[in-house]
Amino acid sequence: MPVSRRKRRSLANPSVGLQEGRAGRRRIKYDEQWNLSFKELLDYRSGHGDCNVPQSQGKLGTWVNHQRTAYMAGSLVQGRIDRLNSIGFKWRLKQASLTTVPWGTRFDELVQYKTSHGDCNVP
Repeated sequence: MPVSRRKRRSLANPSVGLQEGRAGRRRIKYDEQWNLSFKELLDYRSGHGDCNVPQSQGKLGTWVNHQRTAYMAGSLVQGRIDRLNSIGFKWRLKQASLTTVPWGTRFDELVQYKTSHGDCNVP
């Protein structure tokens, strides 16, 4: 039976196997931390009714922002996307307004307001 490249490398250089073992342990620790943060998010949602944690909310806010950033970059694992979707996680908090008015139109309105009122202090 042929020996795989990975096995050959680890036989030739025993430290490769150690490095892979360390990477595996780091991955497990990272996954455990992700799951803990996800549980914190569930607690937040049960108390607030949504998953829109402000970034100023400490570690959880930073974690939520990181999930959105990773999602937008395409680097978030599909299983995590599915878990976050299942609890109603919003990937974008700011939606583009459907009633966006061109800048020039608003400027013309301001000119008209100034003509009528003598200033640009629109209430």
